[in-house]
Amino acid sequence: MLDPAREAAADVLLQVLGSGRSLTAALERVRSGLERPQDRALAQELAFGVMRGLPRQRLRLRVLLQQPLRARDRDVEVALLLGLQQLDGTRIPAHAAVHASVELVKRSGKRWAAGLVNAVLRRCQREGFERIDARAARLDSDAGDVLGYAHPAWLIAVLRKDWPEQWPSLCAANDARAPLVVRVNRRIGDRQSWLARLQGAGLAGSAHPLAADAVTLAAPCPVDALPGFAGGHVSVQDAAGQLVVDLLDLRPGQRVLDACAAPGSKTAHILEREPDLAELVAMDQDPERLQRLRQGLRRLGLGATCPQADAGDRDAWWDGRPFDRI
Repeated sequence: MLDPAREAAADVLLQVLGSGRSLTAALERVRSGLERPQDRALAQELAFGVMRGLPRQRLRLRVLLQQPLRARDRDVEVALLLGLQQLDGTRIPAHAAVHASVELVKRSGKRWAAGLVNAVLRRCQREGFERIDARAARLDSDAGDVLGYAHPAWLIAVLRKDWPEQWPSLCAANDARAPLVVRVNRRIGDRQSWLARLQGAGLAGSAHPLAADAVTLAAPCPVDALPGFAGGHVSVQDAAGQLVVDLLDLRPGQRVLDACAAPGSKTAHILEREPDLAELVAMDQDPERLQRLRQGLRRLGLGATCPQADAGDRDAWWDGRPFDRI
């Protein structure tokens, strides 16, 4: 029996690699169907892990497969990618990783691929990634850089051309995991007080040096473990996104447009920072993402005008009144 976390991760990757859906949007939809926090966390970890190392893992598959998979066998590729990610990037036991990937292709109805997936992953386990990478590095002139930095060859070429000395450090920074950063809701409390609550909950964090409302967590944790999260005291938002509100220079009475608003982090931050706006119009053309924005505002006790529309199609939504900030 296949566990729900791996099944969810496979569904996300099929949407991204097969249909061009954004990773964030696909993950939002699939995660909502998982009841247990640990399943949601594992599904996210696996999906992000595969996409983060996709160029490297696809090079490895070129070595491990006798012939390329057909386009219609994307689900088989996804099962293999998830298996490689678990063998290489997690502490999941090898036998569990292999078994889960075999079950994925059985679930898809391609029982013929079960033996292929089992053989490829067992070979990988037997030979080790060092030997496989050594063979993969000889496939193309740029394969070594792709393996080392997990970036596509075309992007490495662009970075090398524009930043001939800095490109390795740029790639390394891209590969690094982003920290968990939260935004403290100024309407409810200040950052220093929330840091004290965080410490009281047995968690560590520090004030961000640039974003005035941001706290960087020392280690990731489920959002439900954050003090006051359910009551809207904090929200997850990266520090760069939080700097936008400082640049807006908000004032009471202004009318503000958030033109591509979902999932709503900046929308909420605008309302938290300046409660006396005349109006905030937060629009998005994706109905599912817009619904998530509305849910987030309800959690925080905030209100905005939230039309489903394309900001570029002014005649469909604009009432002719100007905005002070966009």
